[in-house]
Amino acid sequence: DIIGRLPGKKRLVRGNHDLFDTRVYLKYFDEIYGVRQIDGVWLTHVPMHQDSVDAPRVKVNIHGHLHANTINHPKYFNACVEQINYTPISIDDVLKKVK
Repeated sequence: DIIGRLPGKKRLVRGNHDLFDTRVYLKYFDEIYGVRQIDGVWLTHVPMHQDSVDAPRVKVNIHGHLHANTINHPKYFNACVEQINYTPISIDDVLKKVK
């Protein structure tokens, strides 16, 4: 219910902890994805396979799932709350960090 009180347009990239029926999430999120790609930025829950990430069309894979673990590769960005100090981060800020 906290999500419903937060301002802004919210989009969900579903992961392994998102167990409710999609209709439940649609009450709180404007859009729901399995994977989302925006101008070469790939948003996933589980990190993409390295062969896919190394493709020229991929600028960065912003992912979750690994919690406190990271992948030592410049095209991966772990956006788990443990990695970003439990604070929202914009895609623009992520792109600055991976350059």
